[in-house]
Amino acid sequence: MPHEQIYSASRQLTKLRLVYPLCLLCGAALLWLGWSVLHTYGIHPSEGGVLAPFHLRLLLGGFLAALGAFIILGIVGFMQFCYVSRIDVVDGDRLQLVLAGIMAPSTVEVSEQDLRPATYHSGNYEGEGSATPYLTVRLQSRRLPLIVDLQGEVVDAESFARLFDPLHKRRSR
Repeated sequence: MPHEQIYSASRQLTKLRLVYPLCLLCGAALLWLGWSVLHTYGIHPSEGGVLAPFHLRLLLGGFLAALGAFIILGIVGFMQFCYVSRIDVVDGDRLQLVLAGIMAPSTVEVSEQDLRPATYHSGNYEGEGSATPYLTVRLQSRRLPLIVDLQGEVVDAESFARLFDPLHKRRSR
């Protein structure tokens, strides 16, 4: 079964794989810090030498632990379920979307008819900084959107535009 590659995240995927362990490390540190605050906040002489009330320790420690858990779950969920690292055309109208995955890539195979019109995002938030444009692509059979990083390499521009350009989809219907 021949595959025709039309998109590859290439360098962007490498960057994401480098940021992944950092996010896991930061999340784990926040989880540990939250647990530590829950059990020991207030004992140190600089904090008053007396264990702080439980509701205060729970509030502060719970906030730090929840922040750590959200960071870990966010990066794992993003890589495992959302970030598209490669798009291949298989058998004419079938697409193989390769997701980054945590340890190994996972694939989702869909037909072109399952694609809903993509939404373009400029990535220019607050009007400052560098633009990181991306597409959110929804499938009829999936709840979470797929993220296609437009800083990746588009191998076949014509096929890519045919699949993900909302204007092209409106004209062809």
